Amino acid sequence: MAEQPCLGQVHACVMRLADLDVDGVPLPGASNLYVTGSLVTMSPSPVYTEGDEIEEKNGCGEAQVQFKGNPTFKRVDFTIQILTPDPYASAILSQGSVMSGFDGARVGWKAPALGVQTSNGISIELWTKRIDNGDLDVDSPYGWWVYPKAKNLKLDPWEHGASALKPSFSGELYENPNWFDGPLNDWLADSDRVAQWAPTDTIPTPMCSFQELVAS
Repeated sequence: MAEQPCLGQVHACVMRLADLDVDGVPLPGASNLYVTGSLVTMSPSPVYTEGDEIEEKNGCGEAQVQFKGNPTFKRVDFTIQILTPDPYASAILSQGSVMSGFDGARVGWKAPALGVQTSNGISIELWTKRIDNGDLDVDSPYGWWVYPKAKNLKLDPWEHGASALKPSFSGELYENPNWFDGPLNDWLADSDRVAQWAPTDTIPTPMCSFQELVAS
């Protein structure tokens, strides 16, 4: 069956986060990879620098010289909200840490230290559903989105009250050709843009624990 690249996409089912080294390469480590199903929304917002706009009038007040330059694509800002105060996702997205050792079983989260700049950044991948005639596409049921470098990560305001606690985080997305084929060596296309997606027939399984990121 011929591939249908122009199908609609819905939902955001799974998100994979990976730490990066200073060069943007996925960083090996026992706690540097995490797959979660608790994503509520990821909201990218492209940022442009507007081109110079020049207008000159003659002595009669008539605009005779007019020009508007092209905008320059600078980066993409983003926010991410998760449905639970997941300590593993929160640790990577805030550049904080997982807190454990209460009795050998209980696990929590703590914020990054004050006065310390955040790290080299992370990569973000997420999987959507590709819909064909009201159902999942038979050949490539998922859209695999890759954001190979997110940095300047920040905690957003949160609220304790009579509703679900949904932590939110923000940051900036940039190009990262050194992401190569990703933390699990399974991305089969270029990774040199701030965002990209491709059809796929597989989706990772969320797990409430870190996974080891093995050197590629």
